[in-house]
This record gives sequence, C-alpha cells and structure tokens, in this order.
Amino acid sequence: MSIRITGRHLDITDEIRQYVEKKLPRIAKYTARVKSVDLIIEKDHRYQYSVELLIKDGPVSVAAKAQDSDLLRAIDTLIDKAERQLKRKWEKMKGTKKQKAQDAAKKNTRKGAAEVEEEEEAGGVAVATRRRTRTTKKQARTYPVTIEKFDLQVCPAEELELPKLPLEDAAEELFYRDENFLAFLNEENGKLSILYRRKDGNFGLVEPKIE
Repeated sequence: MSIRITGRHLDITDEIRQYVEKKLPRIAKYTARVKSVDLIIEKDHRYQYSVELLIKDGPVSVAAKAQDSDLLRAIDTLIDKAERQLKRKWEKMKGTKKQKAQDAAKKNTRKGAAEVEEEEEAGGVAVATRRRTRTTKKQARTYPVTIEKFDLQVCPAEELELPKLPLEDAAEELFYRDENFLAFLNEENGKLSILYRRKDGNFGLVEPKIE
C-alpha cells in the first residue's frame, strides 16, 4: 500500500511523511487489498490544520477528516476516526460474506455434478470433466502422460500441504487473495474442499462425493 500525501499551503516535510507512515500500521489490517491511500493536509490563514484521509479503491472505503492547531495531533485524531470507520465497515462486510458463503455452500451441496458443470458453462466458463477408474499398481502410469488428442502432457503431481480451515475462514482467506480458487481441508467434515470465485461475485464450493 502506498500513501499519497498532498499539501495545500504548506510543504510536506520528511518529518511529516515519516510520522504519517508510522501511524499507518494501525489501519493496515483493514486495507490489505488497497493499493493507495490519499492524505490531504491543508493549512489555513489562522494556522489551523485540516487533514483528510481518502480510501476508495479497496473492498472498503473511507473518508475521514480532522482539524487541530497542532498538525501531529490532527493526524492522530484522523487515524482514530479512520480506524473506527474501517472497523465498523469491516465487521459488516465480514458478516455479509459469511452469510453469502453459507448460502453458497448450502446451494452447492444440493446440486449434482451435472448441474454444477451446466452452471459454469452458462457463465462462460467451460469445464471439462472426465471420470477415470482407479488404476491398480500394475496399471500405474509413468509421468508425464501425453494426451495426443489435445497435444498436451499431464505432468507429475505436486505435493501440496493444504490448510485445515472452517468454511468461514477459508472464504475470508480467498477474499483477500488474487487467486480464483482455494483448496483446503474442511475442518467441519474433514473433506478436501475447493472454494472458487463465481461470475456473480459469490463463492462456489466443490467437495468430493463419497459413496
């Protein structure tokens, strides 16, 4: 996250910039996906300082203002206000995401594999699935496997240590990542689960069907 500091009727000194950067960690946990923050500092003819913080390009936005005759005290008040705003919005957003994740999980649990595939194709995402019977030790393949029909190779599997998470935490983890899916062990049922981003902005949940 970068901070853009704009001064009106005053110069932004290194001391001011360093003080602002020292205070930013207080709101950093709420702005993990924010690329930039705008801070405007204005000094009027009465030697009064007005400071304004603007965050507009992340999952939460905030516009906080403060005034004081002492600039550093004004910045402290501003950060206090911004932190309170961000915390309220963050908690509200987490509640909304939790409910959406629960609704998506219930919906996907009721759907069969064919319905999930049809839904993905309708959304413009082509999903090619192929069921393979389990091979015995005698039938074990030697990697890489060449599939001539598509002129591609299936490379050896990579070992991946999956986190064990409840669904709510997994949804929150994916929300703050740039990836489109997250594989994890569902703490609630012990299953290998995959959360993915849907076209409508919600998350879908895929779990193996064990017979």
